[in-house]
Amino acid sequence: VNKASLVVNEATTSSEIHQLMKKNKIQQIPVVNEDKKLVGLVVDNILQAQKTLNNNFIIMAGGRGKRLKPLTNRVPKPMIKVKGKPIIDHIIYQAIQEGCASFTISVNYLSHIIKNYLGDGSHLGVNISYIQETEPLGTAGSLSLLSPDPISNIVISNGDVLTNINYSDMLEFHINNQADATMAVSQFNWDNPYGVVTLDGIYLKSYEEKPRSNFLVNAGMYVLSPKVLSKIPKQEYLDMPFFLDTLKNMGFKVVAFPTHESWIDIGKPEDLKKTKR
Repeated sequence: VNKASLVVNEATTSSEIHQLMKKNKIQQIPVVNEDKKLVGLVVDNILQAQKTLNNNFIIMAGGRGKRLKPLTNRVPKPMIKVKGKPIIDHIIYQAIQEGCASFTISVNYLSHIIKNYLGDGSHLGVNISYIQETEPLGTAGSLSLLSPDPISNIVISNGDVLTNINYSDMLEFHINNQADATMAVSQFNWDNPYGVVTLDGIYLKSYEEKPRSNFLVNAGMYVLSPKVLSKIPKQEYLDMPFFLDTLKNMGFKVVAFPTHESWIDIGKPEDLKKTKR
């Protein structure tokens, strides 16, 4: 009926929606997809009924971001700005919306820039501590430097991921499934630019014009139970996917949490361009 209705899209973050409601003095706002079809409704009192997560939230921010050079010649990748603020800000603010108040950031390359920018987190009303790598240890290896040892599940995010995932849902999924490790996975569609030919010897068997393939990909977010952290070798390079595969082979319960929220892994210049669109 109201063709000029104020709406948001599926990629709009909780904090952005809350600011829109406050600015326009409204208590609810519709969510629409790319075709302007109604897909949801956000209600302010539900938005503000945040859960308090006592779990430590760890951000892996030590990488050199080689594929984003020359942007990363002077700043670490998590400090590249998207929508006017660094990527790491988006990650922290999203987690704060979920009630997270305790953060640990693993740093290495140009670590002083991140430390000087975020400090101890007091200006955000949270506590921020740091894991300082002396050499690259990968997205799992730096967890061997956590001190003291965690006594509850930890939530982990790569420092180059933009998403509006509900971290409390992922944590609840991990607990309800009695998992030892949980990986967030996202749907990825790839359009083949060529016609695909299948042969039987030298004979044409089938032909498919520019097929679309669907994959589940690692979204770069995890939950780990405390008991698996002792399986991480001290001061050795170890990436998280390899570590999860090792845990699976050792008999630990490793599960996947499907996320349907917006998600971009900013690893290449074209990924950064996507965020601007």
